[in-house]
Amino acid sequence: RTHEASNPVYLDAKATLDSVPSLLVLHELSAYFLPINENSPHTIASYLQLVSHALALANFLSPESQTPMRFTLFDSQLEKLKLPVLRTPTVPVFYGEENGDETPRPESVAFVAHKYFEWVGTFDRCITHSFSCDSPADQFTSRSRNRFSF
Repeated sequence: RTHEASNPVYLDAKATLDSVPSLLVLHELSAYFLPINENSPHTIASYLQLVSHALALANFLSPESQTPMRFTLFDSQLEKLKLPVLRTPTVPVFYGEENGDETPRPESVAFVAHKYFEWVGTFDRCITHSFSCDSPADQFTSRSRNRFSF
């Protein structure tokens, strides 16, 4: 909750901000959903619900602000995260039918999550090895650099 200086009501400093933040960051959201096991109740909608709550918070906090709050998601495991679209029902829908394939097929969360964002970037770590004569034992040295793509 933000407050204005002209507001005469006492507001707790721990629960209020003097101004609207310019950026809201969600970091490593997939860590909440990993490791994936068959009994997990999480679905793609679970992940996207957290993203949409953050977007709603950003919109709520900055409706009258001259500069709207920006929202970003940094998630290094997003490309690996696969969750089912629907949960498996705990009670069979039709008691007379037996379905051998009751485990839901996991789908890529990244594919759906990309639709929520204007820009999507991917960083890939490239490790290069080179021989260095300047090193004390004339050993190979490795460098890492990041490649960014849209």
